[in-house]
Amino acid sequence: MKSISNQNNRKESNLRSVSLSTGYDLAKATNSGENYNPSKIDSWFSEQRKKSLKFAQKFIES
Repeated sequence: MKSISNQNNRKESNLRSVSLSTGYDLAKATNSGENYNPSKIDSWFSEQRKKSLKFAQKFIES
């Protein structure tokens, strides 16, 4: 297994983080029955899958 330098770790960590606005929207969508929006949750999970795949691809390339 190849190691990733600290500089790459800092760059990669951005791929794994959730933006504040996305996190807020997700929490709002799941906690408010009145404003519950399944499409927000679906899009969030889709975004996370893309970021996970991008992270894995960069990890393998390094």
